[in-house]
Amino acid sequence: MDVQDIIDLVQKSEFFKTWKETHSHAYLAHLFFEQEQCQVGYFDHSTEKMTTFFLQEENVIESQESEVFKEPGKKILFLDIAKVHINPQKALSLAKKVQEENYHGEMVFKSFTILQHLEIGQVFNITLVTQAMKTINIKLSTETGAALQHHISSLMDMARTEE
Repeated sequence: MDVQDIIDLVQKSEFFKTWKETHSHAYLAHLFFEQEQCQVGYFDHSTEKMTTFFLQEENVIESQESEVFKEPGKKILFLDIAKVHINPQKALSLAKKVQEENYHGEMVFKSFTILQHLEIGQVFNITLVTQAMKTINIKLSTETGAALQHHISSLMDMARTEE
């Protein structure tokens, strides 16, 4: 299923129509993919909250509003679907090529993808979790699929900084 089909499913649902009546200023901010799960997030700048719609198969099953975790002074940017020229499956495939070329010794066991608009542009922000407890983060252009950024981090280092 491509991104536009997912958005159409959400926006045609009764959950979304009812919610949109009281959130007219909200706009599409992200799509989150993990295996067969998909979440679509809309940000309402008037409340500074994100409402996430969950898709299960082809049904919108629930939504929830929550606080947004963002750096102070950063804005949640509008996600323009017209600028998404590759689908999430292709993006994940391209990210795995970046991983094989740059981090070939790392064995990946889990991945998740966030389609979002960041300061560097609209990206597929892909995180690959490795068996060595590291994360490989790859940001791909939604228009070309080119790798804009990539790096590897140890989950153990992240845990130490939080103590």
